Amino acid sequence: MLHIGAATLNTDYSPGMVTALFIFIPLFIKATLNASEKMIPFIPIFLITVAGVILHFILIAGVNLL
Repeated sequence: MLHIGAATLNTDYSPGMVTALFIFIPLFIKATLNASEKMIPFIPIFLITVAGVILHFILIAGVNLL
């Protein structure tokens, strides 16, 4: 999601955006559906998703600031 948002705001080509659109977002949806089918409650799924987005943002910000 971060690549898609950043590339859209900057109107620049981003290979990360293409990867996110065609690989990572469908994999995320499939993983979320699998977790739901295994009766994992919504709150842990949501918290893991939020933690992943925050950690990814920190890593990208760290690379861009160097």
